[in-house]
Amino acid sequence: MSGSEVGSEVWWHSSHCADGLCVEVAVQDSVVLVRQSGSTEEGPLAFSMSAWRSFIHSVKDGEFDH
Repeated sequence: MSGSEVGSEVWWHSSHCADGLCVEVAVQDSVVLVRQSGSTEEGPLAFSMSAWRSFIHSVKDGEFDH
């Protein structure tokens, strides 16, 4: 992952992001911010830390696999 600082947040995206249109994540206080790197002017979505952890566990468990 690589990071870039915008404002007080450090935004992270996968090192596999080659075309610049990736999901970026930042942590601010106890909130996880998520945005699309190509549309930063639209602002991020905000999730509680517990909701983000639940999402990550679900992804790792294959809950969203088709």
